[in-house]
Amino acid sequence: MKPVNKINIVKDLASEIGINNYSIDNYILLYDNYDQSYPLQKFKGKGSIKIEQMMFVLITGGSITIDVNEEEVTLRQKDCVVITPDSILEIKNYTTDFNFQMHVFCQELVKDTFKDLNINYNLMSLSHIFKHKQCDEESYNYRINLYKELKEELSLPQYKYQKLFARAFANLIFINNINLFNLNETTSKRKTSKQINVFKKFLELLNTYSVTNREVQFYAEKLNITPKYLSAVTIEYSGKNASKWIDEYVITKAKNLLREQRHSIKSVSMQLNFPSQSFFGRYFKRITGMSPKQFINEQNASK
Repeated sequence: MKPVNKINIVKDLASEIGINNYSIDNYILLYDNYDQSYPLQKFKGKGSIKIEQMMFVLITGGSITIDVNEEEVTLRQKDCVVITPDSILEIKNYTTDFNFQMHVFCQELVKDTFKDLNINYNLMSLSHIFKHKQCDEESYNYRINLYKELKEELSLPQYKYQKLFARAFANLIFINNINLFNLNETTSKRKTSKQINVFKKFLELLNTYSVTNREVQFYAEKLNITPKYLSAVTIEYSGKNASKWIDEYVITKAKNLLREQRHSIKSVSMQLNFPSQSFFGRYFKRITGMSPKQFINEQNASK
């Protein structure tokens, strides 16, 4: 039997390559090799590696041959890969033009995300899994853009609510990979593929329109369903109604803008398409329990 090296991908990549700007402690880490010629040299030639975190990988160029859980496969551009803890990985070879982007989730983030999505968390059922799938053009571009947005977020100095923001993105990432995991089969109530699709598309629409549209009716019309059905699906699937999801996305964006010193409360209210600063203030306080000014003061006091 081959010797197996246990590798903590989060710690090893962050320390070896110096990419702390794209991670939050050991909670989540993003990595791509766009600026590295041979970023996998550290792991190639080490034989079998035991993976300790959950990873989502998208191949964006070239090809790589790997062996995961005794399955050898060659991956090419647009292939999406899911590798879960306790999987055994061996890097065989890769082309000089090989490129990829990777989300690495620690156990805490997995638990938080599954809780958000109202999915029963079972560590054993999510171990030793390796799946890969070719993305269509739309799905591929969506994943590229989602990665870019989260990378930009993690490039900012760490702040109090950054983990919550990362979790919102984690929800989107999990929804996009849910069929690869067959996670719908682990829920307390099995959801139909139609419900899964509605919820997935709703979150994608939120990511695009939440700063300018806060009405459930708007998203229901985009999905060609009734507002009542949309809320029923989100409650069934996540435990939160559609309105609650909208509010959380808007408030996350508002808090990020308020943390930036160059944005005044009036400027933030305008950027988020509120009719007035006072209307924005009432909305913000209803959701957070404090006024925008109190929030800013709290942030300044914690620095």
